[in-house]
Amino acid sequence: MAGKRQHYSVGFKTKVALEALKRDLTIAQHGVHQALISSWKRQDGQFHAKVGERVVERDFLRKASGR
Repeated sequence: MAGKRQHYSVGFKTKVALEALKRDLTIAQHGVHQALISSWKRQDGQFHAKVGERVVERDFLRKASGR
């Protein structure tokens, strides 16, 4: 009989992915399988791309408005 699947919050996923990217993470610290961490790192890269787009957009609009 299999247990229920564990659901992780977005904040937890981001924290673990960032620690893994910095190489500060061991699997035993959080009890999460390496495959999940790898998946979260890929998702985190997409997040950083979106944030970068928004920063560029914000800066452009700020210059255009004369601020």
